Amino acid sequence: MSNCIVEENKRMSLNSQLTWQDRLGSLRVYLGILRDNYQVQAGLYSLGNPSEDAPVLVTANYKLTVDVLRAALQGRNLWILVLDTKGVNVWCAAGKGTFSTQAVIQAIEENNLQEVLTSRLIILPQLAATGVAAHAVQQATGFKTIFGPVKAADLSEFLDRGNHKTAEESKITFTLSERFLVSLADLKNTLRDMLVVFGLMFCLNMLKQDIFQTRDAGAYFLAIITGSIITPLLLPYIPVAAFSLKGWFLGVVLMLGYLKLLGMDLSALFLAYLLIFPAISAYYALNYTGSSTYTSLSGVEKETRLAIPWLILSLVCGIVIFVLVKGVG
Repeated sequence: MSNCIVEENKRMSLNSQLTWQDRLGSLRVYLGILRDNYQVQAGLYSLGNPSEDAPVLVTANYKLTVDVLRAALQGRNLWILVLDTKGVNVWCAAGKGTFSTQAVIQAIEENNLQEVLTSRLIILPQLAATGVAAHAVQQATGFKTIFGPVKAADLSEFLDRGNHKTAEESKITFTLSERFLVSLADLKNTLRDMLVVFGLMFCLNMLKQDIFQTRDAGAYFLAIITGSIITPLLLPYIPVAAFSLKGWFLGVVLMLGYLKLLGMDLSALFLAYLLIFPAISAYYALNYTGSSTYTSLSGVEKETRLAIPWLILSLVCGIVIFVLVKGVG
């Protein structure tokens, strides 16, 4: 075994201590700001001072993923093999095919792991299991491939137990705080949409006074918040299965409460509100389907295909009624 090769690979190293720039970058990504190009260079990295028989962990080159991994391994001497997943996290990359059997094989070969390591063992994140066939990697490279725990936070205990994973460490959680963080990631797009709609309302009011009133802006704001934040937070408790229906159901309930608070009587305008704003809530809730542990790719595609037409129909009917009411008024 060549020590020169080991030393050469140590030139690409990671520190388990996160800097304030790392934390600021993580916050930026959670808020959905410039998250599409948040990645690190693919390759073999050393963490600490690993030897030739140190464990090798494989991950994606999404920087937030790398940061979470290295922060969870403080005091460890390991190798981290970072795949080029085009800046996409492990789970999504496995679904999209960039964290795949071939990608792992190619990374092992390109980084000369056969010459760097003696252990012949690599540890993959469990969330990559949908894209990687462990036996195929072993057949092609000679490296035994095992899947680690779901969460990076459990890796230290997993390693201390001799690479043994408990049943709890195999479970995927989706707690209230985790759902909230995911909903924040789309905040940028939500705010952009709100600014566009509020700007359009203002411009139309300049052309014809009082087309839109404060209650209209309030209803739109409530619909957005319902679909993009409240529905994800209450996801397990809304008594329907489809995400669009969850958003629509909650949108109707909250909109009825809003209209009652305004003291609005049953009327054509009342109907227009119930056609327009719950449909908006349903649309934003539908966007959440690809970000949860409750859905599959085929399920997301099926619901999108079924939901979009009726959401458009509801929205168009509501807008037509709204315009007619305002025109008559």
